[in-house]
Amino acid sequence: MQVNHHASSSASRAGLAAAAALAVLAALALPASAPAQDAPAQPAAAAGAQSFSIPAGPLEQSLTRLASEANLNLSYPPGLVAGKQAPALQGQFTPELALRMLLADSGIVYRFTGPDTLVLAAAPAGPMMVDAIRVEGWRPSRNSGYRAEWISSAMKTDAPLVETPASVAVVTEAVIRDQNARTVEEALRNVAGVGAGANAANVSVQESFSIRGFNSLLIRVNGVQRRSTGPLSLANVESVEVLKGPFSVLYGDLAPGGFVNVQTKRPQAEAAASLSVGASAVASGSGAEGFGSVDFTGPVGASDQLLYRFIASAEGGDTFVDTTDREQFFIAPSLSYLGAGDRLRLDLDLSYLRNDESFLFGIPTRNGRPDARIPLDAQLGSADNEKLTEDYSAELRGTYQLSDATRIDSALTWHLTDHLSFALRPFGSLGQQVAADDTVRRSVSLRSYESTDLQYEANVIHEFAWGATDWRLLFGADIRQTEFKHTPPGFGNITNFDFVNVLDPDTGVALPPQNDPGISLFASATDTTDTYGFYTQAEVWATEQLKLLAGLRYTELDYVYEDPFFTFEENPDSVDPRLGVLYKLTPASSFYLTYSSSFEQSFSFDEANRDPLEASQLEAGYKHDFFGGALSATVAVYELVQENLVTVNPDTLLDEQIGEARSRGFEAGLSGQLSPRTRIAASYAYLDNEITEDNNGNQGNRLPNVPEHEASIWLNYTLFERASGRLEAGGGVFYEGKRFTGGRNTVTLPSYTTMDLALNYSFAAGGMPMALQGGVRNLLDEEYYVSGFGEGIAFAGAPRTVYLRLDMKL
Repeated sequence: MQVNHHASSSASRAGLAAAAALAVLAALALPASAPAQDAPAQPAAAAGAQSFSIPAGPLEQSLTRLASEANLNLSYPPGLVAGKQAPALQGQFTPELALRMLLADSGIVYRFTGPDTLVLAAAPAGPMMVDAIRVEGWRPSRNSGYRAEWISSAMKTDAPLVETPASVAVVTEAVIRDQNARTVEEALRNVAGVGAGANAANVSVQESFSIRGFNSLLIRVNGVQRRSTGPLSLANVESVEVLKGPFSVLYGDLAPGGFVNVQTKRPQAEAAASLSVGASAVASGSGAEGFGSVDFTGPVGASDQLLYRFIASAEGGDTFVDTTDREQFFIAPSLSYLGAGDRLRLDLDLSYLRNDESFLFGIPTRNGRPDARIPLDAQLGSADNEKLTEDYSAELRGTYQLSDATRIDSALTWHLTDHLSFALRPFGSLGQQVAADDTVRRSVSLRSYESTDLQYEANVIHEFAWGATDWRLLFGADIRQTEFKHTPPGFGNITNFDFVNVLDPDTGVALPPQNDPGISLFASATDTTDTYGFYTQAEVWATEQLKLLAGLRYTELDYVYEDPFFTFEENPDSVDPRLGVLYKLTPASSFYLTYSSSFEQSFSFDEANRDPLEASQLEAGYKHDFFGGALSATVAVYELVQENLVTVNPDTLLDEQIGEARSRGFEAGLSGQLSPRTRIAASYAYLDNEITEDNNGNQGNRLPNVPEHEASIWLNYTLFERASGRLEAGGGVFYEGKRFTGGRNTVTLPSYTTMDLALNYSFAAGGMPMALQGGVRNLLDEEYYVSGFGEGIAFAGAPRTVYLRLDMKL
């Protein structure tokens, strides 16, 4: 079916003015050149999945039916498909993925010549070169079902996942929906080598993750760092990515294991509205919560250039821990402007997130294990524990395509966090365990602060052909300022507040006044970090099979800490390289080898130990796409070493930056369409890590919260699909090996396995598409601990929980 596309030919003066400075840079720095191939238009039909049920048969008939159902216009020579057969196609796919599955093993490739217009041709002898630049927004990813097809955050340029020489895991919106994941942590159960990290108060204060053995505290949203002080809402999340290994060459100061990047939803050209409501309850005992969200998107008025999206969500209720509750409110309005003949895109995203909840602490340990006598739902603090966090953010992103070969990206982001927590916690010092008289010391903790992150980033991406080689160059710079200041009443602790009997806890103890002099000593403490970075990267297709990668970054960091009694400054800088090679064994498979490095601020507050923590990694991996790209597999092996860790010299009792930690491992992941009826997301990780140099007696020990083995598998199967509706069943198993809560390795968390089940029925009522989902998390009611902190606290996982959810497209 022929589809007409109406593109605006008028240029946006405002957009051109916003891109003028970078345009001058591109004109001065880059030679005139031709793109590697014709620039394909953005396929509108690839934006969302739809249901297909096409039987196996002649390829020409299957293509005709696909074109009709997906509203595509396919052009090809009559003899191209003669005598060829197509497999059965049943399930939910984007039109582009559906086409790829029909063309699998046919020797036919396709090319977009318009949003919904494609030309089919015989496949060339070798794989295609770098795709020409396209304007799809700021650092987009393209997902289909359970798998990611294209990724841009790993290179800051667009590329198919199979052509990206890095280990990247993506949890798509489809996986999040089928598993009814409510937090980033729940979504990341599907990713190999990632687990809950060390945190003094679990996610009640800050989401923390262990990636390849190293703790990572900061989450990025659309590639931009933000300080999180509570669970993020998933209402506006398109996917959750994990970029594994050192990525300082593109992103600056970060943890060596990698980072979590949340991709948010964008305004769409077609008007749509949806509503989601649901509830969950602990099967035995207390704990019941409700949640709901709305999502509206479409053009503003009759314009095809200005698009909007408005997402809002609310959830809350009682948690499974005694006398604790939580509430979360979230709104996220956004606007997108498309101009200059579809060569310019501007995105403005605003959001507000409020987490109001009881301050949760874990279960104390005894004799090297979590004290098994204490119920997992026990509250050992005060019923008055509180924590309130408000997050405000604004992002202005722009992409301007100067030519078919050159694109400019820039983004200005601002994020403010206002936080207050006041709690009685069941440990007076880190490493304290339950005493012989069944008591543990409690302390009062007060934290009141405001943090602000302001960042600007600009990139120029240019492609050109030089002889028989194809090049893609990236030039970029970023500037970031982070200010963290304590606001009245300030922060502090009363370490020796009282003792509590862990078998008969008193939760009615009143907290002291917040202005008590003993807990407000540092009301004016402030630390400020200014970071400046410049980087460049080159991707070269030396042959049709061989891709080379080289990158380099220079970063300078200015850090100042001030309180009424102490001032400290440090000014480290760092040069970080990245090298890689990727070889395409076939159009659907590739092997890669990379070397990369990173740095992280030490925060040692010591004149003699100002060097950043430095890390380097060597990684090799193999990627393979099956069934025309419907199923993707990745395996990787790596060795990662971090140096300059601060340890205490036992002879002088002074800090020294001589510490070193090493992590080696193997990872495997499989995601996508296993069969026309079956989707799969599976992972496995083996982590061999240890503290290799240390003065604190920890040398040879494992890093905290890191199991030797972890694995997950989730299957979603379509039981039937008829005119009346579609019924799907999903189930998963998640395994974590034993771990230690701290670097001393004195407290062990036992291994555990949990199981989830879900049923989803999609149907139409009153002309509105609906989906009703019910499920059980932790089906076998396993008692387990997700993580620990120091040598004295373990955090329990939730017991068996049932949930029900209804999604409606209005």
